Amino acid sequence: MPAAKRLYRPRLHRALDRADQHSITAVLAPAGAGKTELATVWLRTVPPPHRTAYVQVAQCPDGRWWCPTTLPARWWPAGATTFDGWLDQLRQQGGGTTPCTVVLDGAETAAPGALAQLDQLVTALPVHVVLCGRHAPASADPAPGDESLFPALNGADLAFTPAETADLCDRHHLTLPPTTVRRLYAVTEGWAAGVVVAIAALAGEPHDPDTVLDRLERTGAGLHDYVQNEVLAELPADVADAVQASSIVETVNPELFTALTGRADSADILAELSRNDMFACRLNPTSHWYRYRRLWRAAIVTALHEQDPATARELHRRAAIWYGHHQQPAEALRHALAGHGPTLTAGASPPAPAGRAAPGAAAGIAEAWLALSHGRPDLAQAALDTTGARRPPAPGDAPDTAPLRVQAVIAYQRGQLRKAARHADRMRAVLAEHGITGADDEGWALLVLAGVAIARGRAKQAHRHLYRLAAELRRPDPQIVAGERFLTALLDHQQGRHAAALRHLERLITDGLDTLVIPRWAPRALRIEALLAVDLPSDARRHWSHDAGVLPQVLADLIAAKLLLLDDATPEVRQRIDRRLQPHLQNPPPSLLHDIEVRLVLAADAHRHGDTAHAAHLERQAAALAADEGIHHPRLLDPRWPHGLHRAAPERAETLIVPLTAAETAVCELLQGFMTVTEIARALKVSPNTVKTHMAGVYRKLGVHRRRDAVRRARELGLF
Repeated sequence: MPAAKRLYRPRLHRALDRADQHSITAVLAPAGAGKTELATVWLRTVPPPHRTAYVQVAQCPDGRWWCPTTLPARWWPAGATTFDGWLDQLRQQGGGTTPCTVVLDGAETAAPGALAQLDQLVTALPVHVVLCGRHAPASADPAPGDESLFPALNGADLAFTPAETADLCDRHHLTLPPTTVRRLYAVTEGWAAGVVVAIAALAGEPHDPDTVLDRLERTGAGLHDYVQNEVLAELPADVADAVQASSIVETVNPELFTALTGRADSADILAELSRNDMFACRLNPTSHWYRYRRLWRAAIVTALHEQDPATARELHRRAAIWYGHHQQPAEALRHALAGHGPTLTAGASPPAPAGRAAPGAAAGIAEAWLALSHGRPDLAQAALDTTGARRPPAPGDAPDTAPLRVQAVIAYQRGQLRKAARHADRMRAVLAEHGITGADDEGWALLVLAGVAIARGRAKQAHRHLYRLAAELRRPDPQIVAGERFLTALLDHQQGRHAAALRHLERLITDGLDTLVIPRWAPRALRIEALLAVDLPSDARRHWSHDAGVLPQVLADLIAAKLLLLDDATPEVRQRIDRRLQPHLQNPPPSLLHDIEVRLVLAADAHRHGDTAHAAHLERQAAALAADEGIHHPRLLDPRWPHGLHRAAPERAETLIVPLTAAETAVCELLQGFMTVTEIARALKVSPNTVKTHMAGVYRKLGVHRRRDAVRRARELGLF
């Protein structure tokens, strides 16, 4: 398949399209991120009369830092030998009047004065320069965090998202189940070259996809030569050797790097390796811990064990000693076993984990977590307070983030968004401080941060947290997976994609994962809200009558009041709504989000009866409560109502005229895998004839005749 088709990136093309003339846009990312392909494919989309050129930056023998274009171009002056002469040629050939777009690839090899000369160029002429490279020219490289020189796309921007990974699989005719696509994304972290290698391996072998991904994750299959020749070859030989030695550990800080390599300049080496995330990246902006790119590290470590097993064992022993002295017994044990050592450490055995909760505190945490699963943050807080489980870890303690996790979820359920985000950030900082990645509590922290972003109406930020969650946790706890799927549905609902939210929720409930969501009743409550939003009140009433018993009283009353709002505005209906909600107005519920919603529902009812003054009073109260925590979209509020806080407009995306039933949706999702009709029937506990009937319904409603087309069409409509 041609590269242009294989890695067409419309999201990034739009980012490049937004740049003005008279500007420089930098695309700075590590090897294999897809910079060149992005730029060359995008360049072909620039419409006439724009002039375009692709130029390979190089320090040529005659002193120039460019060489003639290597791809077909509509315009490029290549005869000049000085920058001033080059600029004159541009003016003479009409460059002063016709907009021009130039891609300069290989920026890291440019001579020191290149960027200053480009500034002159874009100032003098209507030229948009796209500067691609692993980092900017050395003399003009901005300080960390300084983006004042030019707007830039970095490695994180170029990484594939989970949705883009699924789309690329589809375009390669890989019908993988969603769980496998998610794991593919996690293994590759969205790194373009890794995604392509993984998809090629999956497409080229008839084996179980999980086996292929296991091998890729464990060995970095097929990437060792690439890492050696394209990445490590750029480093001095002694630095490359040190990088290979330090790859024996998942994460590394300067002290551990020194223990493994004996080098005194560890901090400088790691800082250089992390420039533009070239080879390493910090666990967070303030952390002194780094991790190497997952597939690169796997390829290096595999080669080290195969080519020099004695050195690999010695490095494992050094790591075990270091971890033993630094209160990380699990890592010490793992490396001691890998090093085949008779003892955990040489001269020191790892201490018992000092920072773990005492038995009473652990019981309090378990009791609090159970209360949170029922949506009772008040009882959870009481459990923590009575058992002393809130004690922060002392300096030097082994990390125990369970109390922080519980406090973050308590604050989130109460609607205390600032406190929830603070606890979640602290949880991540504690893990990063100890160099721990991929822990379940990292997943909980990201779930809380995504939930906070959703409550504040920051969809892009929520997506970033969910993407990070998918990349960081390769095999997360089922509760985290359920929470991730629920927040995806909540985000869809908030943005007006109610049909997509319903599909997520129905699948979550059908799979029995709704009971793993914290709180466990949230998917069923959101399903009723989504049914109201798509004008299915009879279904909403049916589910409310079935599920009201598992909902907290305030939420059951809120949904009942919303259903009553669908009736005529009579005094009797208003009395029934007041009987439901006035007690919660007088005695506010534990959750600020529910408190806001009570006032907005009462305001909507007051508007219906012409009591605009009272409605406005309630709306002001709700707005004031929301402003305290920066709440932009009260959770579970029906977005059709014209009253209350600002909400996103419903989407106008294409939807099915006749929606799939829950059974048809379940069959349709299983069509993504390699299962036969008999296997699908066995999985759903129905007969093969029933599966065939549902498949016929799916094909008819999607307007297709083949299984592959049904999967493609369902993805286009967002049914999965």
